[in-house]
Amino acid sequence: MPCLDDLNILATITGPDRTSVTPDVATLSEQVPGIDVPTLWNGLFFKKGTPQIVKDKFAAVAKRVVASDAVAKVPKDTGGIFFWEGPAGPKHVSPGAGSPPSGCSRRWETRNWLLNLF
Repeated sequence: MPCLDDLNILATITGPDRTSVTPDVATLSEQVPGIDVPTLWNGLFFKKGTPQIVKDKFAAVAKRVVASDAVAKVPKDTGGIFFWEGPAGPKHVSPGAGSPPSGCSRRWETRNWLLNLF
């Protein structure tokens, strides 16, 4: 990432693990023990009543994408990770990404609760 040469990075907000892009920069969690670091995430939600066959097809494609060579480059190039998360919690982590961000299961429960409101 070309812009990294122009910055003095003080911390990364990546959960407990340092990124491969900035391995010498301590995470915010390392610098402030006990801090609950938010994790940026994107999600896909289906409208209530979406047929299970549609959700299963999407899940199969997402799992293949997360396991792909193209996605395997993302942690090395950007420090980001991909993972596919379902009711059982995070799984199918992109190769070389380390562990999913802490608290994923807790966030899943919150999202699941919110989705059940609609």
